Parts: sequence; C-alpha cells; structure tokens
Amino acid sequence: MGNDDATTAGSAKDRATAGSEPQAAQRPADGEARLSALSDLELVARLQKGDTAVFREIVRRHQDKVYRLALRLTRDEARAQDATQDAFLQVFRKVSQFQEQSAFSTWLYRITVNAALMRMRSERRHHETSLDEASPRYTEAGEIAEPVDDWSTAVDEDAGNRELAQHAAKAVDELPETYRSVFVLRELEEMSTEEVAEILDLTVPTVKTRLHRARLALRKVLADRVKGTDLAEKKE
Repeated sequence: MGNDDATTAGSAKDRATAGSEPQAAQRPADGEARLSALSDLELVARLQKGDTAVFREIVRRHQDKVYRLALRLTRDEARAQDATQDAFLQVFRKVSQFQEQSAFSTWLYRITVNAALMRMRSERRHHETSLDEASPRYTEAGEIAEPVDDWSTAVDEDAGNRELAQHAAKAVDELPETYRSVFVLRELEEMSTEEVAEILDLTVPTVKTRLHRARLALRKVLADRVKGTDLAEKKE
C-alpha cells in the first residue's frame, strides 16, 4: 500500500472516530438519513466503488459493538480503543476483499478479534493460565478427581455480586487466548456456535470442544480465586 493510500485510509478512520467535520457530515440531513437507511451490504458496495463518505456511517453503526467485543477480549480500555481503531482501519484497507459469502458483521467481528489479540500479544502484560494448569484433574475412570464449585455463571453479572463478577472477569482474562475468544463470543456476546465458528474460521466441533474446555478451566480458576474468601464461606 502506497503512502497516498495510507494517508487516505488514515484520514478516513480519523474522520470516523474523531470530532472533525468530514465531507459526509456536511451533507444535508436527508442525505445522512438516506445513508442510515442503507443496509450494510449496500454501504460496503459503495465503499468498494470508492465512495469513502459512507465509511463514517459504517463506523457509526458498528463502533459500539466492536468496542465492547474488543474490551471483553483485552480487559483494558486503552487497548480496546486501539483495537477498535485498528479494526476499522483494516476494514477500510481491505474492503475490496470482502465477499458476500458471509454477513458483513461476521467479517467485521473476525477482524476485531484479530485486532484485539494482536494488541494483547504486542503488549503481553497479563498472565495466562495454561490449560493443563487450569483444567480439573481426572481419575482413571474419567471422573473429575476434585469436584469444584461452579462460579462461572458470575462472569457477566452486574452489581448484584460485584466482587464475584470481578473475580470471574479476571479468571476469563487468564484463559489461553484460543479459549478466551471462543468463550467471549459464545457466552458473553451470546453468538451461536455456528457464528463463532465462522468468525474464528473454525469447525463447529472445534468450537464446541474449546468452549467445553474453557468452561472447565474457568470453573477451576475461579474456584481457586475465591477459595479462602468470604465468597467461599457464603457458598458453603
């Protein structure tokens, strides 16, 4: 990509995410209304033809969901903001590669997951628990050797049990990234197994296997975290 293209992409992203007054913002109100009435595929088709003004509408329509997903993956507001910008910049640069074989949102979420994971890999400030370390131990008969309490339902709880929810969020953060991304998409974003498979470019059986392992690992990590706390005593 040449310098001119990079400048064009960068300025488009800046206009979409900052408070400047791009050309799209100077359109009459009815013009903006017409853009908001277009489908994602119609907007993408116009962007592919060089109508960069529609990029602002694409960002406006999807930025909240993209940021929420990035935040759930990175657990850090600054990294989530950077990942969100990275994701939309990739959309602008690679829009010609999008094909209507999948929904635009699926393609966008795939880019977002990759952008978030790349941010985390580049900074590597958080501890990841290995799956072997986090998984329950089994007997020769295939049964769990040390049953643990299931605290995993607290992952997305609100202020009703803020302390437990904080422990749960940290436990999710410690999952290996291949399992964390599946867990976040399936359990927190409430996507279907098929949607998760398409976004992560995995088979449905692989998603199911990783989700099962993530749940078991999360259950053990979370149980270890609350052991010896007032929460554990309340559970008893």
